[in-house]
Amino acid sequence: MSNWSLADLVDLEALQDKLPLWKKAWREGVRDDVEEAQTNSEKERRRLGLRGMLEVVRDQETEVSGQRVRSGAQFVEWAVFGVMLVIGCGVVRGLLTSFSNHGAQPEEVRGFNIWVFLMVTLGVQWLFLGGSALGFVFCKKWLGHLGVFQSLLSSGIGKLAGGVRVRIGQLVWGWRLTRVLQAGGVGYNLGLLAGLFGCLWFLQVSFFWETSLPQFGEESLHRVTRVLSIPVGGEGLSRDAIRWTQLGGSVKVTDDNMIHSLSPRMQADLAWGVFFFLVLTIWGLCPRILLWFGAWWMERRALAGLDFQESHHRSLWREVTRVERGVVSSQPADGVVVLDLGGIEMKTETMRPYFLRVLRANPEARFTLGTLDQEGETKALDAARNAAMGVVFVVEGWNLSPKQMTLYHQRVRSAIGGEHLIRYVVIGNDEEMSQWSKFVDGLKDSETEIYRYE
Repeated sequence: MSNWSLADLVDLEALQDKLPLWKKAWREGVRDDVEEAQTNSEKERRRLGLRGMLEVVRDQETEVSGQRVRSGAQFVEWAVFGVMLVIGCGVVRGLLTSFSNHGAQPEEVRGFNIWVFLMVTLGVQWLFLGGSALGFVFCKKWLGHLGVFQSLLSSGIGKLAGGVRVRIGQLVWGWRLTRVLQAGGVGYNLGLLAGLFGCLWFLQVSFFWETSLPQFGEESLHRVTRVLSIPVGGEGLSRDAIRWTQLGGSVKVTDDNMIHSLSPRMQADLAWGVFFFLVLTIWGLCPRILLWFGAWWMERRALAGLDFQESHHRSLWREVTRVERGVVSSQPADGVVVLDLGGIEMKTETMRPYFLRVLRANPEARFTLGTLDQEGETKALDAARNAAMGVVFVVEGWNLSPKQMTLYHQRVRSAIGGEHLIRYVVIGNDEEMSQWSKFVDGLKDSETEIYRYE
């Protein structure tokens, strides 16, 4: 029940305002299921609980936004694949040009300029991949939002799904959109291969190269073919194959391994044709297929790692799991260490009923922070390490200093480890509780919760 999908996330965002239905689902079975699962962390408990409640609420509301978005994404993926397939074929056909064959019998023939073909089919593609990688770093990792093409795809999929605004986690949605883009890359490279095959099959074409710069002459082209052939041995094309395709060049055949039933020119064209099929597959199609599978795997990994740390998710979980006044646990309560800031006057015995009723925990030790007592703070951290139910910060609503509290939180988290729960109990009004909730949500700590003392 804890496995999430893209459709589940869309439905969660669409239904999160139906708070009474979520509370009802929690009370009428989901809470018992979560308790029986005996989860090891608050993160897994929240993940399991939200998934169980979503099933109930979605059935009651017959919500289909997730299905529409999933179907829309699949349709767009295939559409992008098909469009790019046609574009790839068109690019190859557009690269055909007429040139004069300076042989014994000069004639006008159609063919591909080798330098232009390499640059347009592979060079531009790898420049685009490099730019996309930089866009991923700047737009997604640093700025925290989708890239330009991803944003366009997201908008299109939302409209195709009936105007659904996709507001799910950028990580999961970003990888799905990346997968769509890579499907276009796969289609484009298949189009290049199909277009090249079609030209060689249905048309009489040749390959040629020419240059006015000695830096891009025979030696450079031979070196390029060797580099592109590294995955299959790195030998590259023979020098005879390169010389026979040079416009206006003189050729002295030295390769005894050429197929003697074909003319030297035809042998050179055949060698280049095979070479281009090889490099387009290795350097064009295969990377795109690997990137597609990589995006698919990263999406599954992102779904498996969801912690629902966004403020609206934490707020929903907090409202749903809030314990009603008067409900007392029948189970023995494990101990917690209470840390209060500045020395709150309220006695531990006065707060004990609240701890037992709401937190299901027994305050076994209490320490005061923020009094310049270094020895006392050291004892507090030592006691926190051994507390079965973690640590409870008891704070007054007006006494929020984000910088100081972040420091205390980090110190406690470092002392007790990442799997123990840290809870905040706020003594204050609604406005102060709202400010503390924003602070706690901003910590992005899945094992942290906040309560209001009542």
